[in-house]
Amino acid sequence: MIASIAFGLTHVVELIEWIFEFSALHSCLNTMVMIVSISSYRKAIWDMFKFKKETEVASVTNVINVKQLRKQSIFILIRQKAITKPK
Repeated sequence: MIASIAFGLTHVVELIEWIFEFSALHSCLNTMVMIVSISSYRKAIWDMFKFKKETEVASVTNVINVKQLRKQSIFILIRQKAITKPK
């Protein structure tokens, strides 16, 4: 309102309405860009619409089994080196 008086601007109310509408759309557009550009957000939205819940967490028993297999394979390698090592 001060600008309209100081600079003799007309249609200030329309300008304020345009600014308000743009600022309201700005958040929506930011959200859409985030969903489109970030794959994890895209996947979450897609899964939500498919009503499918997928988790990327491995089960605890699988993790324990993998750790045990690694220990066993390291032990076997050490034992093989000890057997084949010339004295």
